[in-house]
Amino acid sequence: MEYTVEYGPAGNLPLPDMPERTQNSLAEEKAEADKRAALDRQFTKVEEFEDIKHEISEDVSIIGVATTSQKKLIQEGEASLYFYPTGEKDGGLIIFSTVEEIAYLEVAPFLSETNSVFEPLKTSGVAKLEDILQTRMDEVYKQWLAR
Repeated sequence: MEYTVEYGPAGNLPLPDMPERTQNSLAEEKAEADKRAALDRQFTKVEEFEDIKHEISEDVSIIGVATTSQKKLIQEGEASLYFYPTGEKDGGLIIFSTVEEIAYLEVAPFLSETNSVFEPLKTSGVAKLEDILQTRMDEVYKQWLAR
């Protein structure tokens, strides 16, 4: 997994609604991909980050991302959090995991703060690690939505 830091054009850039992933026809999928590509072309990598490939350690996985502009937790593919020149930002939740712990980073939309939480995984001999992670991720997401 890797990440980038990019900036957009000056002025107001209307961000499109992010549709839920559903079973679309090939034409609909191509239209959505074209729309995402057109939006992506409006952003430029931050110069200081351009030459460095920013990868997340192999031991750490991003297992979910949620934003205030999404209707559900993103568990695969690409996800974006937007920060605006005015200081505003999308509310966001990024959930990480290792084999020993789960962690999440909450980005508050109107405050100058982020909160991070690290929790050891409570494993049992019966449940699989994936099931434990999924259950805890769903709980964290529901708590975040309720705020």
